[in-house]
Amino acid sequence: FFPIFIIISMRGDYGEQNPWQYPMGQAVEPILKAMGVLPFWVNQKSDLSGATDAALSAVFKSGQSAGLILSQKFLGAKPF
Repeated sequence: FFPIFIIISMRGDYGEQNPWQYPMGQAVEPILKAMGVLPFWVNQKSDLSGATDAALSAVFKSGQSAGLILSQKFLGAKPF
């Protein structure tokens, strides 16, 4: 176990048009939790600063692993 900070650009959630992306999208959070990585979701612009601060604090102050998950709702659904 060691602290790690990861940023995840989500696929397979809000507005996804590619059916093959859904299985992985549904597996992201359970896999992170199984590995001991705390998930911090960003669903809208107002979430970004707080979630980033919380995730970085978890990693660099508390020694936890954290994943900043940028949802498709935040990034915008892909048009293809």
